[in-house]
Amino acid sequence: MRSKILMLLKERPTNINQISKELGIDYKTVKYHLSLLEKNGLVKRLGMRYGDVYFIEDNAYKHWDELYTLIKESLSRNETKII
Repeated sequence: MRSKILMLLKERPTNINQISKELGIDYKTVKYHLSLLEKNGLVKRLGMRYGDVYFIEDNAYKHWDELYTLIKESLSRNETKII
């Protein structure tokens, strides 16, 4: 799930509600995963209220090639499990 969120945020910064709608998952689930990504320095939150925008942290952009490789692996494993 975090891989999908990162890929979405790479396209454009967005808020929890929009992520929830685009990925078809519960708002609280998105909030949980974003808090983990933020805690690990991969995303940053702009503001401290409902509707705040999340975006990819600068440090994550610096290492995007390595991160993208891990994301692709994660997504391919998840697709294999679904089939």
